[in-house]
This record gives sequence, structure tokens and C-alpha cells, in this order.
Amino acid sequence: MTRIADIFLGIIRTETIPPGASRVPTFYAPKTVRGYYGRMVVYAMFGAISGIILYIGVKPSSFPTKLELNAWRYTSLAVAVIPILSAPIDIMIGRRDRRNMPKSFLLNFAFGTLFLLHLISKLFLLVQAVALLRIQPSTAYLVIDWPLYVPHV
Repeated sequence: MTRIADIFLGIIRTETIPPGASRVPTFYAPKTVRGYYGRMVVYAMFGAISGIILYIGVKPSSFPTKLELNAWRYTSLAVAVIPILSAPIDIMIGRRDRRNMPKSFLLNFAFGTLFLLHLISKLFLLVQAVALLRIQPSTAYLVIDWPLYVPHV
């Protein structure tokens, strides 16, 4: 089991190019201190944008019950807020590592909990999106004559 974990972590943490390599490894990502904070800001920004799009882009009439509509809205808000909350925690954890200070259990627990909540929220939205396919409007079954809309030469 540890062999599989070592292989998996070796793929993820590809920071160097082996001597004599004829190409750069697929997941090559050199460590940069300068770009770390920028990545955290981009992560938080895109996470918030995706959650906001999920929240705004839904029509209340698409949901058969008010409970499903509210569940969609709350989980999409969670998807929007969790990256904003977790990015500063990750930056604090990264600073502690660079100063060789002991890791704070509370920071790691908070980050892990937020990550798990984010994952559960995204999975819930995926399951709910598939579940919503059970109720389709009558216009979903109309056959479109696509050749009428394709320009011919």
C-alpha cells in the first residue's frame, strides 16, 4: 500500500527533472516561493466565481420542490465561500512550514475540514444535477431539425 502512495506522491510532487531526461515530466511544477500567494488568490477567486455562477445561473422553476432549490443555493454558496476561507489558512500553514515552526493542529484541522466540506458540496451539486434530469419540461422532448439551421454551400 505504501508503494502505491509513494508512486502517487512522486507523480504529484514532480519538482525536478531527472538527469539525462529527454523530456520534462508530465506533472512538472517547480517550487516557487514568489508565486505561492498568487496561486492562493487565484484559487480563492475562481472558487468564488464558480460558486456564484452556480447560485445565479439557476432558475427557481427548474426545481420541483422548494427544498431542492434551497439545497442547491446553500451548497453553491458553500462552494463560493469555502475557497475564500481556506486560502488564508493555507497561506498561514505555508508560512509556518518555512519558518520551521511546529505545525498548528488547529490550522491543519480547519483546512482539512474546509476541504472536505468543499468536496462534499461539489459532489452534492453533481448528484443533484443528475437527479434533476428526472423531471424534464415538455419542450425537452421536441426534435429539432438541425439541417435547417446549418448553412449549406
